[in-house]
Amino acid sequence: EMKILMYDHGLNLELALKLASAGHSVGYHTPWVGTSPRYADARMGTGFEKQGVERVDWFWKALEHADGVMFPWTNSGDLVDFLRKKGHAVWGAGFAAEQLELDRIQEKHVQHDAGLPVGSYEVVRGIEKLLERLKVVKDVYVKFSTFREIETFKHTNWESTLAQHVGPIVDAYGADPTVEVLLERELKGPECGSDAILIGGQRLLPTPWGWEDKDNVYIAHFPKANEPHPPGMEKVLNALAPYFKGATTFMSTEGHMSLNGTMTVNDLTVRTPHPPLGCMIEGIQNLPQIIASGIKGKVVQPTYPFRYAMCFVIYSNHNFEHYTEVTFPAKFRQQVKLHRCKLENGHYYVCPGGEILGQVVSVGNTVDDCIKDIKLVAESIHSKELVFDFDSMYRLRDKVIPEGRKHGIPF
Repeated sequence: EMKILMYDHGLNLELALKLASAGHSVGYHTPWVGTSPRYADARMGTGFEKQGVERVDWFWKALEHADGVMFPWTNSGDLVDFLRKKGHAVWGAGFAAEQLELDRIQEKHVQHDAGLPVGSYEVVRGIEKLLERLKVVKDVYVKFSTFREIETFKHTNWESTLAQHVGPIVDAYGADPTVEVLLERELKGPECGSDAILIGGQRLLPTPWGWEDKDNVYIAHFPKANEPHPPGMEKVLNALAPYFKGATTFMSTEGHMSLNGTMTVNDLTVRTPHPPLGCMIEGIQNLPQIIASGIKGKVVQPTYPFRYAMCFVIYSNHNFEHYTEVTFPAKFRQQVKLHRCKLENGHYYVCPGGEILGQVVSVGNTVDDCIKDIKLVAESIHSKELVFDFDSMYRLRDKVIPEGRKHGIPF
């Protein structure tokens, strides 16, 4: 048993609860100090003391009593590196590895240097030049680095972008002439991904892979001990390995697979992946042991009791500005994974800050088992302005997975 201090931003409370369920004491911290501190930012993770997770307001004071520290998210790389140099046991990617996600232009250079295929893209410098360029080009993905007010959107034509995205871009960046923006052509072939865990740069095996209907549903395939990874994915992971030297982190690839089995990466995540994290929490039997050992620099390989895990995203526009209560039968608690959550008098509230309330998770040995179970749980959830898309699960089953098989991705 360990005293683990988690430094989070609200999306990984369920991971903290998973660690606590294995007997670890978990301190849970989300940054809240600023010019105008938000009460909601200091409430995330409150009320879970009986489940082994204690809300921590002051990170550095709690650090004195921790056996190890976990940074599951990005933008903490310098702190990870500092604490490691000071001798602390730390789970975190570190600054250099984080940049592979945060700096999307550098990411393209790394892919090229690693000998991987790189899709067609261009870099535009300055907001005024970006807007002028978007009047000319069509059908590109617009990607910003580091900051997430506007992360990625598909630019089809100037008229639609003017109506939906120009206002938010100007609100976020003004007319800043130094901002570099990536314009990326859409890649052909089905989009797939692998969800790896690295301990000191060493990848745990076997590595699961999966499919996502963007921001609606994700399904993971957990391979058997001797089951080969799709060659295109394996090539990507091996080529990127030198850039993760010393990193202890979750790391996911997102890319498109051609008919000849070549994977072209369009994004990396160097943190807990969402929505796949819910699948990993329930689908990796020994995840708490992997993390506790990984904090100490020790490698424990994963065990998968099921073939599949599915995460189904639930939304509420009410949650952008309001605390949102989420109710469901107590027997489904393990399958409902909530973001930015607090527990108050037995009631679950998601703190304001975004439209995603969390996910419903199911594990099973067939895709249909997962779908059936998720429908049962999701239909029992109640919340203000609750929205979800059941059709997304059938799109994965009936269209995406069969198309992937044609491209050499067994599922």
